[in-house]
Amino acid sequence: MRVRYRQLALEDIDAIYKWIAAHGIVTAAGVEASIFEAITLLGRFPGFGSMTDEPDTYRWPMGDYRYTIFYRIAWEDDAIEVLRVVDSRRVRNLKHIPR
Repeated sequence: MRVRYRQLALEDIDAIYKWIAAHGIVTAAGVEASIFEAITLLGRFPGFGSMTDEPDTYRWPMGDYRYTIFYRIAWEDDAIEVLRVVDSRRVRNLKHIPR
């Protein structure tokens, strides 16, 4: 499946990078690369994530880092749409996409 990003998801990833880069650019680049690798994996295997309460919407908690990727499967377009990438500690209800 193709991967599309909502603007808010790209802003999330940028904010994660900037926050970590304040402590180390190499580490920030590694975390950012891991996020994009996880999203690429989800594009190949979209059913890996756990369903949320919203239709065709899933979440994937990253194993190595504390971020959760929220995405929607657009079956008709053969694509996933990345909705948000957030710090898992900030998510109060994993069944809903953080606003």
